[in-house]
Formats: sequence, C-alpha cells, structure tokens
Amino acid sequence: MRLDTNIWSHDKTAELFAGRRHKAFALWVCGLAYAAGHATDGLISRHALATLKFSRKDADQLVEARMWDHAADGAYQIRNYSERQPVKLEVELQNLTNRMNICSRWMKEGKPCSCGQH
Repeated sequence: MRLDTNIWSHDKTAELFAGRRHKAFALWVCGLAYAAGHATDGLISRHALATLKFSRKDADQLVEARMWDHAADGAYQIRNYSERQPVKLEVELQNLTNRMNICSRWMKEGKPCSCGQH
C-alpha cells in the first residue's frame, strides 16, 4: 500500500480535518489497507465496511469529499485506486516473479526449492 507522505496537507484530507471528520479520514486509511490486503482493487463492500467498524455515514463523508464513490450493492469504490495503488493483477504477477526468483536462486545453489515443482 502506498500513502503519500504529504497526505496530511492534501486539499481533500484538509477538508476532512477542517470539518472535524477525523473518523472518515481513519476509514479512508483503513479502507486503503483493507483493499490492498484483500486485493479488492479499491472496492469496499458493505460487509467490509461493517468489519472495519465504520458506518455508512462515515463512508458517505468520503463520497462527499470526493475520495470514494458509490458502487453497486451498497459498496464503495476508492476513487482513483488503480492510479495510485498496485491492482490485484500487478500484485499477483509480482508475487509470481518473486517465487520464481527464489526458486531459481535455490536451484543454482544446488538446493531443492520449496515450490513443489522441482
């Protein structure tokens, strides 16, 4: 997950702080972590919202601040997620590349790799 070090001064987050909507800001950060950790490509389902212990009111404040958008079935989409965060396909490709590199290194050292294919 990537989070800009100047996020505290961005106009959208400054708008949340000025409006004393700190809980909405916390949801935005938790939502980013949830989406990255579960490879949802920025989609926050209504079930995930409940799991994160936030309300629709908190989520709707992010929509008002132009940080999230409404999606189907009561879900939310983190706006511009794929422009700033690695999407599921990129993460899977990176993980596969990492596993292949580890396997190759072990084989060069004459050790059996743990992938179960060699």
